Amino acid sequence: MHASVFDTTDIVIDPEGHLIKDEPCLVVLFARSGDSPESLATYEIARSYCKDVRFLAVTCNPEGGLARLAAERPSEVSLILLDPSCNDKSLAMTSSFTNMVVAGQALSFLDAPAEYRKQAELMHTAAEDLIQEDSVFRELAETPFERAVFLGDGALYGAAAESALKVQELTDGTVMTMSQTFLGVRHGPKAVVNNKTLVVFYVSTDSYKLEYEADLIEQFCRENVAMKTMAVAPNLPKRISDLVNCSVSYGQKAQGEIDDDLRSPIDVIAGQLLGVYKALDLGFKPDAPSARGVISRVVKGVTIYPFWG
Repeated sequence: MHASVFDTTDIVIDPEGHLIKDEPCLVVLFARSGDSPESLATYEIARSYCKDVRFLAVTCNPEGGLARLAAERPSEVSLILLDPSCNDKSLAMTSSFTNMVVAGQALSFLDAPAEYRKQAELMHTAAEDLIQEDSVFRELAETPFERAVFLGDGALYGAAAESALKVQELTDGTVMTMSQTFLGVRHGPKAVVNNKTLVVFYVSTDSYKLEYEADLIEQFCRENVAMKTMAVAPNLPKRISDLVNCSVSYGQKAQGEIDDDLRSPIDVIAGQLLGVYKALDLGFKPDAPSARGVISRVVKGVTIYPFWG
């Protein structure tokens, strides 16, 4: 089985570059509201373009468009409806994002549900442990950084990307952000790091990756190019915590190790907390930070054009 990950925004604008026309395929749609125009358009485009396609919708909204499609066309669309409490009402996705990630992870363990349940319990304990460190994030958010860079490798790059988005959304773009890998940041993107920049390292537990990551962290701290540096990881090695300005080492209460591939819904909480506290520090409302109305909870203003492929 081959699995690929694409944004619905990419599929809608370039269906032929992303969809499989002549082979059976399953399109899994993740959506908080299920009402975004690109999610619904992806369904319509895929069912007309692909010869053999089924759909699975993972959503937080029982009243949304994807949930209605599943009710109206059960032979085409299966539904995983998360608890309505996950359908957060704020502009930026927080609990909805992490819970949809957990749902996606669970799908990959269909042949070993007990194994994932054990990991999920460890993740729950570790997340609570991280949240207990919220004073660290509050104090860091009160420093006058104007840029934030999040670094992660493998699955942790996803946590870095979502963290960057959260801080940028919640501060209405006042803090400009970037996500990168540890090796990739040296190849040009490092130019954005200056004395007004916060750099957050999501550190791997894998010993091989850690060697490369430790080298980069040591270089950043030796050169003193950033305003502040922060490292986040379960049981963070002392060699790393001694280098950075502040660190969060979580997971000590978890009775077992959490695979790096499953850590993203935990680590991204660091980005969410930074975003909330930075929004408050700047005088924004975290639930509705876009004072100019530039962005909205459900994307508006998208015209869907007919696809003739």
